[in-house]
Amino acid sequence: MHRGGVSVGATELLAQPNPIPERPSAGRVRSLILAGSFIAAAALVMFAAIIEAPLGVRLMLHSVVLALGAAFIVRGWLQSRQERALLDRERLARTALGESEEKFRTLVANVPGAVYRCAADPAWTMAFCSDEIQEITGFPASDFIGNSRRTFASIIHEDDRSGVAANVAAALSSGLPYTLEFRVVRADGTIRWVYEKGQGVRSPAGDHVWLDGAIFDITERTEALQQLRKSHTRLELAGLATGSAVYEWDLRTRDTVWTESMTSTFGYPSEVIEPSYDWWRAHVHPEDRTRVDDGFTHAVSTPDTLGFTQEYRFEAFDGSWRSVLDRGILVRAESGEATHVVGAMIDLTETKKLEEQLRQSHKLEAIGQLAGGVAHDFNNMLTAISGYANFLEAYPASDDVVKRNVAGIKGGAERAASLTRQLLAFTRQQVLEPQVLEVNRIARNAHELIGRLIREDIVVTLQLDPAPARIKADPNQIEQVLVNLIVNARDAMPEGGKVVISTRNVWFDEEHLEQGIPVPAGDYVQLMVEDDGHGMEAEVAARAFEPFFTTKALGIGTGLGLSTVYGIVKQSGGFIFLESTPTEGTRARIYLRASEEALTVDVPQATTDRRHAPGRGSILVVEDEELVRSVLVEALESQGYETLTAGTGAEALELADLYVGPIDLVLSDVVLPGITGPVVARALAGTRPEARILFMSGYTEAIILDQGVEGSAPLLVKPFSMQQLYERIEEVLDGPPRRMSPFTDGVSAEDHPGTGRYQLHVTA
Repeated sequence: MHRGGVSVGATELLAQPNPIPERPSAGRVRSLILAGSFIAAAALVMFAAIIEAPLGVRLMLHSVVLALGAAFIVRGWLQSRQERALLDRERLARTALGESEEKFRTLVANVPGAVYRCAADPAWTMAFCSDEIQEITGFPASDFIGNSRRTFASIIHEDDRSGVAANVAAALSSGLPYTLEFRVVRADGTIRWVYEKGQGVRSPAGDHVWLDGAIFDITERTEALQQLRKSHTRLELAGLATGSAVYEWDLRTRDTVWTESMTSTFGYPSEVIEPSYDWWRAHVHPEDRTRVDDGFTHAVSTPDTLGFTQEYRFEAFDGSWRSVLDRGILVRAESGEATHVVGAMIDLTETKKLEEQLRQSHKLEAIGQLAGGVAHDFNNMLTAISGYANFLEAYPASDDVVKRNVAGIKGGAERAASLTRQLLAFTRQQVLEPQVLEVNRIARNAHELIGRLIREDIVVTLQLDPAPARIKADPNQIEQVLVNLIVNARDAMPEGGKVVISTRNVWFDEEHLEQGIPVPAGDYVQLMVEDDGHGMEAEVAARAFEPFFTTKALGIGTGLGLSTVYGIVKQSGGFIFLESTPTEGTRARIYLRASEEALTVDVPQATTDRRHAPGRGSILVVEDEELVRSVLVEALESQGYETLTAGTGAEALELADLYVGPIDLVLSDVVLPGITGPVVARALAGTRPEARILFMSGYTEAIILDQGVEGSAPLLVKPFSMQQLYERIEEVLDGPPRRMSPFTDGVSAEDHPGTGRYQLHVTA
């Protein structure tokens, strides 16, 4: 049995008892004597009272009883305090002992080598050793405990046994630790090099010597050093194969030999590379030199250190600073002195860039989650504000001042709604209406829209592929992408300039992935906006897609333009790359998947033969937010509709069951407490087949779909104006029937908690 990586012998050693002496009982005896005296005195008082002893005698006995009682109480308090203190000391001692033993077990289990205690006899008889010994030798630790199956001496290579014994004996005689390097024969017959360090320890009785130490497998290091010493050519090949600058540094002369990979990794021609430590150190970043020097010095001066690993910045031949991981192995003489370092400088610059991109992605994701979380409540409030502003605007008695104020309220609400849409676009959580379309058409539409957004000194031209592939995206959102990019270009050209909008078909294959272009293979349409403005520094361009990040003056812009572009492109399944050079301009390249589907054709709705007269009919409003529910009811009733209201899905089902008249439309929020809007719609599809359904929601697209809204179901996205509400209701009432699929046996007339009417059962 093994516990915590320690063999049986070690466990038994750790489990040896360390008893804590029992407390003496003299204090309890004294307490009993005192208690007996008190009882005897009390009996005398009672006896004196019975025999009617003189008053003086009885007072004296009473005094004695009181004194003994007080002494007994004080004695008990002191004894209790002493016992608690003793118990606390015992508990702390036992806790410390347990923690010490647990720390030792953990330490032994996590040492990267085999920890042991053995006898200083010819067999090196093991008292215990950790399980790591099996990783090194192939034999389980139990084989060596007490020489149960084999001796440790038997697996030492026969050519090394005498040297091991001699070195250990010399160390014991001098009282110094010993360090050994020798070979062992594994269970499978292979030979491994090991490094061993230990110390002689006498038993408490002083009549026996134990050896405590650790054994490490250094086969790879030893073989690598042997190979590197054999040939400098192999050193060259190793550097070229690994793509790192491999070196050998003589610590005594400070001479350094570099492989040709110094040229391929950092660009230095061989004629400028100097074979010295000082040349290398001069190219370490000044802010890193002291730390790197200290690291090297510590590794070299610390006995038995195998090597070092450091990160620092190193100057390349082109003057740029590269992030470097330097790993070195120390070569030591028999005396233990470090004489050489063999190592490799690995260029981590690209890896660091990828790590930074990953951190940036996580940061943007966190911002997105925050924005999506507040969108629902924010949109509800904006719907109410916009609705009441519409009422005030339509009020006939409103004077010009009131109307101006109402216009300001509506403008602020619309601006806030725009900001919400931009945030949701950035977080890829807005509701899209994708269509199959020609990207050239979108580019032309955007070109027409921007006429009032740019100055006369800025020229916008189109360079369109004559036969671009189709894409599937929301046309309004792609237009928004182009407009935002053009506005950003305009702001980068205060003295005027040129903007080019171009499209073309492109194909990416696996080679592009290998070249660092993270776009999966396939057909794409490239949509590019390029300007010749003042451009951006690399640090600014790296943050360009962050929400609220802007280089503009305070109060100019929201900092959401490019972040909105990023979110729309990503939500549309595309990729965007930003390239910018100071004084030369900026280029935004967008890649959207080509689509093989047929173009979406806009079919105008017939305006004649209306099924339903405007403002006629009954509407069931299901909305949990009271403020929004109130403004919806007031708006609908102002148009002549009869309204039924419910704050939850359960209330809606109950109301629909009790109401005897027809229900022409169910206007329901998607996310409701308990029973959701889609579930209400499916239930009413079976019991109220005449009712049309119109959903509304301020939540993000992912949440709406997760709630079970079918793709064909009409949806009104919050915030919306009352005019949009009226138009959407008429569209649903006059359009073809579109209902949610009814439950086959999903609703039963059982009591629903809190309503006393319905219990909803959804079956798979």
